[in-house]
Amino acid sequence: MTASGTNRVRAVLSIFICLIIAGCTSTAHTALTNIYKPDDTLLDNSHLELFASWIERSWDNIQQIEDEMSSNLVEFERHQRYAMRYTKVATQTLPGLAFAIENYDDGNGFRGAMQRVSLHHFMLSENRDSIVHEIILIKDPVFRSRLKDNLNLLEEITAQDIKVNKNCRLYWRWTSARFEGATKKDSCITNSYSNRDIRVEGSGTLEQNRFIRHDRNFEMTGEEIIRPGHQNAEVFLPSNQIN
Repeated sequence: MTASGTNRVRAVLSIFICLIIAGCTSTAHTALTNIYKPDDTLLDNSHLELFASWIERSWDNIQQIEDEMSSNLVEFERHQRYAMRYTKVATQTLPGLAFAIENYDDGNGFRGAMQRVSLHHFMLSENRDSIVHEIILIKDPVFRSRLKDNLNLLEEITAQDIKVNKNCRLYWRWTSARFEGATKKDSCITNSYSNRDIRVEGSGTLEQNRFIRHDRNFEMTGEEIIRPGHQNAEVFLPSNQIN
């Protein structure tokens, strides 16, 4: 069989599996068809749509927590329970796609209290080799707190209301089966998470039914800031698929 014939077979098999197992939307069908066409080396809106369709759900790392407990890991090496819900939102300010993330990190998953809402922005890079991922800081803390009750308020934000550290962007690349993302090495310096500058390294993998992320924080001296489970990535599964 020729290479082009093999690619066509892979495309048909991928769409068939998607239909039978995952119940994909028509948008995802189009995206998969475009992604698997021969010599498709640059990203387009179909990749951005596919990325959005995979990430827009409720994620929970409870399966990883239970696996770590059953393997008798010492407590400090285990991850902490974390759940988060990605919801696509409309804004007047950000091109591409924006998502509100509702964060539940009090140890009780979605049964606990939502701690905060964060805003993330995704768009195609100028040279179309990746999806650019920005974390958007909303300057007004009162406005941020109101988001817990009404995500639609994000439609009102303007460029003057937000701040972006472009050095902390993640770049997601398509690898023919999943998206893999990372920050640029030694680029992200921020004080958004503490009262001092720290260096942050982030990486992740997004598959249709799994989201892996690994955030590591370092003092400006280079010493890593230790936290529970920091040596390994966090593994999230869709909450509706966890037993």
